[in-house]
Amino acid sequence: MTTTRSIVSILFLCTAMLMVGCQGPSYVNVPRDNGDLAFNNPNGRTVRAVVVAAVDGVITQTPLTGPVALSLPQGAEALTYEAVAGQLASSNVIPAPEQGEEGAAITASLEVTSVRVRGHRAEVDAIRAKAEGPGQLVTVHTAWDAFSGWRVTRIRAWRINPNQPGV
Repeated sequence: MTTTRSIVSILFLCTAMLMVGCQGPSYVNVPRDNGDLAFNNPNGRTVRAVVVAAVDGVITQTPLTGPVALSLPQGAEALTYEAVAGQLASSNVIPAPEQGEEGAAITASLEVTSVRVRGHRAEVDAIRAKAEGPGQLVTVHTAWDAFSGWRVTRIRAWRINPNQPGV
């Protein structure tokens, strides 16, 4: 009986560790900070999943009509743009490198500038801009859940001009 209980306990422990460990790297900085040992590939699975949740949250909070140009952090490849755009709930997001079809009028843009992941929590900084006004810096806070994946917990809009030097 003790042997059976030990085996069940070990299996339960291994299953719990797999559920936690399968999410990917738990310490990410995109773009890379000087002297940093963190994972910093903008094309990683975890980075893509966090960005999808964040972009969906920003677009849901700020209803935008018409095509929205999406720009990902420096170093993101075309396949990453396709993967992110394909997973978004909104179908009017166009990857910025392609700029959509000929003659498509871009009404807004969303530029993801940085991604920070710390275990089951992540922050994404982005600049959202409508055609008629200046951009606004937003920080999207997300959390990871084993059953639902990455989800937005809150969005913080900053009252600073992201085009100002030193920001």
